[in-house]
Amino acid sequence: MAVPMKNGGMKVIRVIFYVVLSGITTGVGAFFGAIIGSISQEIIAICLSFAARSNAIYCIRRINTRIKSIISWKNDSNWKYYRIFNRNFCYKIINRC
Repeated sequence: MAVPMKNGGMKVIRVIFYVVLSGITTGVGAFFGAIIGSISQEIIAICLSFAARSNAIYCIRRINTRIKSIISWKNDSNWKYYRIFNRNFCYKIINRC
């Protein structure tokens, strides 16, 4: 994490500050995750399902954005393929999560 910041021209003190800050927030998140996860296995399953759904939605949005930038929309058949992809694949996955 520190190497890209240092290579980007950030001062060493700032790099160390942001790395330590990130480590502290990771530790706090792990602490609260352990507390919530110790309640029951159902709570763990619910938390993981929320994480999986948000990850699926993010990935599908990235795929849609990339498809829009790659495909030439001059041809109407490309637009049909895009709509088929969205209707048949993306929204069914999101609704099943």
